Amino acid sequence: MARRDDPVVHICRHGCTGTTAHGHDPLVSLLLHRAGFITEQYFHQRYHRLPYDLPDGAAERMATDAARMLRACHYQVHIAPDLDLDASADQPAAWTPCPVHPDLHQNA
Repeated sequence: MARRDDPVVHICRHGCTGTTAHGHDPLVSLLLHRAGFITEQYFHQRYHRLPYDLPDGAAERMATDAARMLRACHYQVHIAPDLDLDASADQPAAWTPCPVHPDLHQNA
């Protein structure tokens, strides 16, 4: 169960920035780095992204691994359905749009 003061982590894919994760505290940064994400600073906002030159399927595996690690530490994680390898085909995941990329829509 997520603690009230913990950040909500959003992992999504966007055409301009690639696969990104938003939500920050020191442990989130450490876990995302361990999963292969790179920390980026954009003006006064910090976010994490996966490298751009990943082979097919690698972004999905890395994003799913990051979500698993974060959930194991009781963080609330919203991951885009196209990145979530743990999502059941029978029950589509509840997708909450990333506040940084609200224009993203679930690919049906």
